[in-house]
Amino acid sequence: TLVARGGMGAVYRAIDEKLGRTVAIKFLLAELAEDEVCLARFEREASATARLSHPAIVQVLDFGKHEGAPYLVMEHLVGRTIADELDGKGKVEPLRAADWIEQALAGLSAAHQEGIVHRDIKPGNIMVARVGGEVMAKLVDFGLSRRFGEDDRVTASGVALGTPPYMSPEQIMGERVGPSSDVYSVGCTLFELLAGRPPYDMRESKNVAALFRKIIEELPPLISELRPDVPSELGYVIDRALHRDRSVRYADCNAMRYALLEAMGDQRGSGAPGALTSFCGDDDEDELSRDAS
Repeated sequence: TLVARGGMGAVYRAIDEKLGRTVAIKFLLAELAEDEVCLARFEREASATARLSHPAIVQVLDFGKHEGAPYLVMEHLVGRTIADELDGKGKVEPLRAADWIEQALAGLSAAHQEGIVHRDIKPGNIMVARVGGEVMAKLVDFGLSRRFGEDDRVTASGVALGTPPYMSPEQIMGERVGPSSDVYSVGCTLFELLAGRPPYDMRESKNVAALFRKIIEELPPLISELRPDVPSELGYVIDRALHRDRSVRYADCNAMRYALLEAMGDQRGSGAPGALTSFCGDDDEDELSRDAS
């Protein structure tokens, strides 16, 4: 059953007849299978994610080709992206946002330990899904990931790839990136969860080049200016994650994760409104139908 279709691929729900379980199969669109860049991105997603095993990372079970069309077989998720949550509510309560980001940081730490940088962290690439009896945040789409030390420029033109409002200054400038670049993108995502917009909003720039100049040259707004009820400790975590100088940012996602946990203190797990466990109710049947692009 087709559950999603995007600019690069389509996702189907299927049954693994050997193991009797529901899976998701992501196909690269046939017309893109001959495109070297698209094919390389798809194969990179397969090889990167297949090497990773962590509760906060979508699991790739198999990959190959069917009648010339590359495909990935992934665990089937019931849930939605946090971008979908933002579309519905505009802003998220601080504790809920912190819970989602804390789990995403744990998954990123596991990827970094394997030498993999995601390079495209944003609200649309973090799923919140029911797995077994628990609600989990899961990272998806490692199509732009790179191993440490590899050239970050995918195309011969030397254009660094990513999603503009969430790209770190060094990523924009085509420099080699490491864990601190993912830290920056996580900071942008947490900012948007709380403010309802990323720190550098495309709607406030004439074009992508103007947006890039702002990211490189201008300080981001303070979250307290847009959301006064956000705890100051949480605001500090965001400010440090978004620092233009990567040497000032958290060195890695584990460091940011521990700072986030400390900032939220005893509020986590207290049952306060907005906790992660309140995301999906028992009757929530929203299915993973994220844009397959």
